[in-house]
Amino acid sequence: MLIGIEMLMLGHEAPLRAFLDTARADAESGDPGAMTAFAYLGRYQTEHWDWTDQFRAHQQNYPQSIAHFGLEEWSERDAHPIRSIAPRLRNEADAFVERASQAGFAPAHVIHLAGQRPASFTPCKTRSSIGGAGLFGMSDDPDADDTPTNRFFKSFVDLPDRERVARDLMDWSRDVIRAGITGGETGTLTPDMEAATNVAKAYAEIRSNCALSIENGTLDFGVEDRDEAATGMHHAVAAPGIRYQWEPALVYALFVDQYYDSPDRHYAAARILQAGGYIESLDFHNERVDAVIGTFSRETVREAQRIMAEYGYYTAAIDGIPGPNFRNGLMQWNDECRLDFGENPQKCLRLGPALLDHEWVHPFLGDVAQLR
Repeated sequence: MLIGIEMLMLGHEAPLRAFLDTARADAESGDPGAMTAFAYLGRYQTEHWDWTDQFRAHQQNYPQSIAHFGLEEWSERDAHPIRSIAPRLRNEADAFVERASQAGFAPAHVIHLAGQRPASFTPCKTRSSIGGAGLFGMSDDPDADDTPTNRFFKSFVDLPDRERVARDLMDWSRDVIRAGITGGETGTLTPDMEAATNVAKAYAEIRSNCALSIENGTLDFGVEDRDEAATGMHHAVAAPGIRYQWEPALVYALFVDQYYDSPDRHYAAARILQAGGYIESLDFHNERVDAVIGTFSRETVREAQRIMAEYGYYTAAIDGIPGPNFRNGLMQWNDECRLDFGENPQKCLRLGPALLDHEWVHPFLGDVAQLR
């Protein structure tokens, strides 16, 4: 598509029109994937802010070409170039994604109900619902409604078939993740896998009413199910190519500590906590780690202290109390392991299929453990 846009800027519309006609015909065939792909094009890939970033990169990388062909005026346009030949693209996208959602296609559910990309879907992230007044939607009106909410929550709770929609999310994620694990995928993060991993994590959040989330507060989605939340979590942490490990690792450690009854859970949760522990350069994350660790059982904190003492990261009392020495030790452990790429798996845990290599974690991975 990028080449077509460049040719359009040079005055040649035919290639891009042909591309749009093909994408539109595929969507009109009724295939949910094709309809969602067209919706993704119309809602995200052709937004003004996306075009501004693209053109700025062109100006930086190819300034002489931009000047030679007189393309500077494109940077001042209010809309993406593709909108000049397809002004109703967003309307078409909205119609197609609604049809794909009605057909039960999980990525379409996310785009249609949440207005988010599946790979960045955050069902538990909220802000005050107060009419959008003021900076970032905040207002000084004392009578404003500050009930935590978001677009997905408001759309989802009104669905008569929200249980089916929730299951659609997990069914699609499960299929993509399991195919990747059994197919031997490891470090490559494909677009589908990135989306499936995040949707599985979001499913756990929805089914737990945000208990399995790094966000503060709760939302009652009306489909709470402890076992189904566990299913989402199991798949999210074992997915191939999982890129940013600290958030799911932190939540997974808490999940293992609080969901299971086995005494072995304390060692497992402590080991997993290493991958989601403190990071020196991420203050906002460390604040959440502080809050989450405060809810861990003393037995799990004690296990983490023992493990850190074994590796020389902790020298204070092994008492199950997460004080400053615990914080510093966990930060050192995590910082060192972030530079480890599988050379020392006994000390440095990594999520993804490598997680299945550890026998001690199998009791806390449900039937995903059987895929190795």
